[in-house]
Amino acid sequence: MDRMPGQPVSRAGALLTELSGAERSRLATTLLGATLEQIIGDGIFHADLHAGNIFITPDGKLGLLDFGAVGRLGPATQTSLGLMLYSIDQNDSAGATDALIELLGRPDGLNDRGGGGVERAVGELLLRYGGGTRAAQGQKLFDDLFNLVLAHRFSVPAPISAAFRAMASVEGALLTIDPHFDVVAVSRQEGNRLVRSKLKGTKITDELQRRALQLMPMIDRMPRRINKITEDLEQGRFSMNMRVLENPSDRSFLTSLFQQLIVAVLAGAAVVGAIMLITSDEGPLLTKDIRLYSFFGFVLLFGGFVLSMRSLMLVFRRDGQT
Repeated sequence: MDRMPGQPVSRAGALLTELSGAERSRLATTLLGATLEQIIGDGIFHADLHAGNIFITPDGKLGLLDFGAVGRLGPATQTSLGLMLYSIDQNDSAGATDALIELLGRPDGLNDRGGGGVERAVGELLLRYGGGTRAAQGQKLFDDLFNLVLAHRFSVPAPISAAFRAMASVEGALLTIDPHFDVVAVSRQEGNRLVRSKLKGTKITDELQRRALQLMPMIDRMPRRINKITEDLEQGRFSMNMRVLENPSDRSFLTSLFQQLIVAVLAGAAVVGAIMLITSDEGPLLTKDIRLYSFFGFVLLFGGFVLSMRSLMLVFRRDGQT
């Protein structure tokens, strides 16, 4: 293994002070562009880009060390991530939302278009950071993005999480190289450039040909399926199977309702029975003033109280989950 000349960014303060502001900005832009190129363009990226793993050579070039942590992204994930950056650059909240859902998958019960949905949250992020940000706000953007993902119950696969961690970790090195570097604005520009480069020339033609080949088997089967449907309609054999409670969340909701109903009925019956026993003048005496039936009534009243509290807990727990 050859020894790389230069110093890591974490200890290259003297070397950086000799560079002009334009040169430092160029180095930071090159580093961020190379990182995005690895993630969006190649799909294989350095997943531990802290300042100690990034070298600056004496002639002003950059080098990377320690490829022990390497992330991989599939073509579909690369495209979704690139489209999300492109939509952010175009201030397209709908496109960014669609790309985010395609990237992370759709959680159950996701409200993506409503007033409190994920599209509105994405739009607020674009409005907040759309005009560029100060250098110190880059980490705040990543924090807000992760909070949005968690708030809407997205699950983040490990490769995508590694890509986001790489972007977050490289920010420290970027700000060490150029304290005035606008991470968000340059990320939008570089993401736009990379997406446009993927959609130019023969690349988009090859992609369309590949998708057409994937659709050929379905297109071949389409006439037979249409013919079968029309025959079934003509002969009265056409039928549709639909399960009302196919979704597990629907079954869980009905189960919880029945549980609350049963517990409430039992609690009410226990309380009514307890009152009847307590007010009864029949039964043997346990003491001079307390009859056996009254004692059973107090025990049953306690059981009714416990069941009533259980019913309230079920109601409050379901409301908290929704």
